[in-house]
Amino acid sequence: MQKKGLIFILGIFLINFVNAQFFSGYNRFSFRDILDRTDPQMATLVILFLIFFTLIFIVLMRFSLFKNAYGEPHRAGAGIISLGTSALITYWMYIRGFDFSGFFFDIGLSPDSLYGIFPLLFLIFAIVLIWKTSFRMFLFLMGILLILLTIFTDVFYAEGLVAATGAVLILISWWLWRRSRGLSSVRNALGTVADTYRGGRDAYRRGREHIDPRNRLQRKEYKKEVKIEKRLAKEEIKKLKEIRKSHKKALKEERRRRGRREGGRIGDNGPVGPRPEPAGPRPRPGPIRPTPEEDSREQRRIDDIEKAREEAFRIQKQKLEDERMRKTARERIEELRRQKKAQKYQEAAERQRKELMEQDEKRRKMEMKIAHEEGLKMDKRRRQEEEAIKEDARRQRIKALKYQRDELAQGREFKIQGALEKERKRLIGKDYEKALKEDARRQRLKEAEYQVASGIQGRRWGGQDEKRRKMEMKIAHEEGLKMDKRRRQEEEAIKEDARRQRLKEIEYQVAEGIQGRRLEGQESERKRGVRLAHKEALMMDKRRRQEEEAQRMDDARRNQTRENQIKAERGAYNEDARRKELERQTNREEQQRMNVEKMDTRKREQWENKLRKAEKIASKKTLRVDRAAAVFKNAEKRFVEAQRINKGVHSAERSYNRMYDKLKKAEAEYQEAQLALAEARNRF
Repeated sequence: MQKKGLIFILGIFLINFVNAQFFSGYNRFSFRDILDRTDPQMATLVILFLIFFTLIFIVLMRFSLFKNAYGEPHRAGAGIISLGTSALITYWMYIRGFDFSGFFFDIGLSPDSLYGIFPLLFLIFAIVLIWKTSFRMFLFLMGILLILLTIFTDVFYAEGLVAATGAVLILISWWLWRRSRGLSSVRNALGTVADTYRGGRDAYRRGREHIDPRNRLQRKEYKKEVKIEKRLAKEEIKKLKEIRKSHKKALKEERRRRGRREGGRIGDNGPVGPRPEPAGPRPRPGPIRPTPEEDSREQRRIDDIEKAREEAFRIQKQKLEDERMRKTARERIEELRRQKKAQKYQEAAERQRKELMEQDEKRRKMEMKIAHEEGLKMDKRRRQEEEAIKEDARRQRIKALKYQRDELAQGREFKIQGALEKERKRLIGKDYEKALKEDARRQRLKEAEYQVASGIQGRRWGGQDEKRRKMEMKIAHEEGLKMDKRRRQEEEAIKEDARRQRLKEIEYQVAEGIQGRRLEGQESERKRGVRLAHKEALMMDKRRRQEEEAQRMDDARRNQTRENQIKAERGAYNEDARRKELERQTNREEQQRMNVEKMDTRKREQWENKLRKAEKIASKKTLRVDRAAAVFKNAEKRFVEAQRINKGVHSAERSYNRMYDKLKKAEAEYQEAQLALAEARNRF
């Protein structure tokens, strides 16, 4: 490729950069005009600038100051310093007015001879550039130079043609670069880009090894070894060709000798027949027979040739075997190095994973502790509310008893016990007992709902202890037994009061009957009073029912408000947990941002796309978790509705368990995404 590049450079000097007229016509121009317009002093300054730049750059590359931690030279820094220094030197020489023409005239060179030196120096510079770098780099620089000259100068007349030529040179250099990287075809390029975009394991590993600066020295050494192996292989092939050539030559000589002994002609491929007889009488020579010494000498020579050939083949085979063994040893060493490096990466990833798991475990324990404390607070608040409800019910019962006692006293005052007998029996007897049983049944339903809700809430938190739950159930059972006992005692007291009241009423009726016999003349007035008392009792009963209905509505409204408060507290707790999670996520993102800012800019640009992909995956997982939380919230709402209606409790509980399992799976996926993201950051 470098020889072809030299041929291309030599061809450039034969091309005239003009539009259509080379040396005649309007505004003629050629490459020779560039040299005609060049001042000898300017050419000398340019040449000195290049010389100073090269020398200073070579000197600076020797110092350890311009080398990184891996021993690789820092070409950019040395190039900038050498460029500035050489520019200052040439500018100082130009300002001082150094007489270059006189200097070269004193040496023995005329100013006109510099015009011939300049193309030679340019040619030497091009050859050195191609030899040190590559032919594609020379084409790229030439294309850039031609484009810059057409844009910023008026050197060329056909600017479009020159710019197009520069663009073509740049495209050729780009194609050569792609061909050297194994991307000569569009299909291979698209396939490599697709593999890199998909983030395959091999593509990721190749990208990481290519980015790692520690592998540059290894790649250079590997290239040197490949070059040495190629050179050795060429030398071995050359030696084999020489050995084969000498062997063929020896065989030809042997055939010629045998042909001479047999009296025939010897060609390149062996004897071709007897020699032609000369004209005239044939002399009669004696028979030519080799002596035994000649035969033995010839045989020894043939044996020596065969031994030398076998020895050469054996040495060549031994060399190839040694080279193969060295190559396998190098490959084994490289494989061991890669295995050690992979083991180090795996150990680092395992340590990072363990640290992340420990942090997650601590965070989970802290959240469970906070949830347990919140649950205890909510249970305490709920017990206080239940005690307040019980106290209100007891006060209401006392008020009802007082009201009934007042009614009885008022009945005694108006002497209407006969008309109120049925009402008292209905109120004190069956209806009141039914009301008490209904209240007891509602209270038991509320306790059962509370127990179910407490059990579900305990399963939701997942952190309550089984022993503590059993103890709470035992305490709740004992409290229920005490409440039932107290309720039975109150019912027995009420029945005893009713029995006593009935006895008093019977006594009063007996006394009333005796008095009725005495007052038989006042029967009409008594009946009228009874009717009036009956109407008044009906009115009082209606008023009492209205008051009881109003009290029942107030109790239902109060219970609804308490349930709404409990729901609001649960929603606030969930909102606090979600807010804490968002705060933790923002803190993690802030820590990530600080770590990324501390990194090198070049590495951050290279790994930014991978981090985006990992963050997209994590965001997808968080969206799934949010969706699962929304589904879980809907399940909670459905469960509360079923709990309030007291129907479908088991189905709601099963649906809740399924949603809870889904939430656990989503949380596990989210944890896996977080671990993958942390691993990607650790590799970064």
